[in-house]
Amino acid sequence: MNNLIGVMLEEPDRSLFTIEQIKAWGAIDGTAMDEMIQEAIDGMVDLAQEELNISILPRTVQATYESTIGVVSPPYGPIIEIESVKDLSGDDMGYRMVGDLIYPAKKSGCVITYQAGHETPPKGIEQALKQAILTAINDREDNALGGVSRIPTSSRRKLMKYRRY
Repeated sequence: MNNLIGVMLEEPDRSLFTIEQIKAWGAIDGTAMDEMIQEAIDGMVDLAQEELNISILPRTVQATYESTIGVVSPPYGPIIEIESVKDLSGDDMGYRMVGDLIYPAKKSGCVITYQAGHETPPKGIEQALKQAILTAINDREDNALGGVSRIPTSSRRKLMKYRRY
């Protein structure tokens, strides 16, 4: 059994949407809601990445396994590039890759560091997240304490086809 014991995520170097893009898409004027819009963007993107087990934008992911069964499906794909596969003492370890599956050379603990995400996210993800962000903004009374806490059902249905298991 693969025993994942830790994941470190580096934040992407850009946001999926700008405040201006969401305001244009939702026909929102003025700057009074800019902070709330940014919170909705960040909150919905974070929720979607967690629920779908994907990286929407490129970022570095480091997954640490206490043990493996010979094949690993790392979290938060799709994988763009493997940076390193090391054993738990930090020594390089051979591997081969088929799709998003990694076959470490040893059936032992390892640390896999990789770039994951989409250079250009699928349009379906973008559309569903825009819809979710605008719903969160329109339901701001419900989200006032603590920001967004769930993806609206209609948007969630559209996003689920991108889920990694």
